[in-house]
Amino acid sequence: IDFPVSGSGYSTQIRNIGKTSNRGFELTLNGIIINKQDIKLELSFNISANKNRVDDLGGLTNIIANSAWTSDAQASNDFIVKEGQPVGTMYGYVTDGFYSADDFTWNGNSWILKDTSVAIPDNKAIAGVSWGPGALKLKDLNGDSTITEADKTIIGCAMPKNTGGFSINANIKNFDIALNFNWVYGNNIYNANKIEFTTVNKYKYRNMLDIVNSENRWTNIDPVTGDRINDADRLKEINSDATIWSPAISKYVFHSWAVEDGSFLRLNNVVLGYKLPTKLVN
Repeated sequence: IDFPVSGSGYSTQIRNIGKTSNRGFELTLNGIIINKQDIKLELSFNISANKNRVDDLGGLTNIIANSAWTSDAQASNDFIVKEGQPVGTMYGYVTDGFYSADDFTWNGNSWILKDTSVAIPDNKAIAGVSWGPGALKLKDLNGDSTITEADKTIIGCAMPKNTGGFSINANIKNFDIALNFNWVYGNNIYNANKIEFTTVNKYKYRNMLDIVNSENRWTNIDPVTGDRINDADRLKEINSDATIWSPAISKYVFHSWAVEDGSFLRLNNVVLGYKLPTKLVN
């Protein structure tokens, strides 16, 4: 953390401040479920749960952290360290779909938001070149009708609620089988690929994710003439099946659409065996 320092020759210094706590439990159970001459079944189970918490930040309200996966600050100020929250808390915008042609009027030079009884948030500072129908829409959380850094909020956490695993070992006559599973539950994954490879602000000639193919994404280009469309009715006609915004966004934007459920149950290992009869071995 940067604090003013006098007389050292430096204007700032890094300090180790704050406190965190971890509280949880671990449980392991082992048992023989069936134990007979020709059949045996054993189970093993373990679970671990931990609640991480930032308890103190040395007087600071919060610290905005930068994952630095991109030089674009709009996407990189994407984690927050805050009292009462766990480490690994994701900080960004809340996705609200995309703007429709009904949200705008064309004034002869550019798209202008309509004056309606329900305020439509102004997102042109982020949408940039794609501002208008089909632009990425974000939720206006502070009610000022303009999307800014003040509309960022907590949108995910990398900390799982619990992790664990279980194994099954069984013997039936000469056959035996061993299965090993593990799981993680309640964590979020920050999928930066969904941001980078659905945005063409920096790289026009690159492969993109299939989700923004021509059948899914909003387009402002007439497929018949190749011209840019400035007619709202024509835009609604050719984008009637669009499920995602235009990828022509000026900046990388970290929003809740890129936060995914990281929970999983995985079968790690399977072993199947057969014990040869004694007569055959001899």
